[in-house]
Amino acid sequence: MRSDWNANRTRIFTEVTIAVDEYLKGTQGLTTLTLIIPGGEVGEVGEAYSHVAKFNSNEEVVVFARRDARGAFSLVSGEQGKLAITTNERTGRKMVENDKLLDMLKSQVRLSVDRQLKNR
Repeated sequence: MRSDWNANRTRIFTEVTIAVDEYLKGTQGLTTLTLIIPGGEVGEVGEAYSHVAKFNSNEEVVVFARRDARGAFSLVSGEQGKLAITTNERTGRKMVENDKLLDMLKSQVRLSVDRQLKNR
């Protein structure tokens, strides 16, 4: 993660680079994905926004991202565009927020993508 000022030094943005293990939709082949997140800290100046996802180093996540006209990626729906992955201590299975199985989430996303493609 790296935070910096915009060109006019009026806003701070943070670049979050994620190692990509799997794609459920979209651009295939990238091994990393860099997201541009509003806010962050540069020196002793901090800028925070409500409803913006927070990332931690070495965190395993599912992200829903889109590419803008300049080619930069950002999260879809702010903080709702990032789901932290945890491992259930009892079963050892991967889970996302609200105790949903990661495999179930991936199946639902793929089904939704397939429906969108068929309705075009």
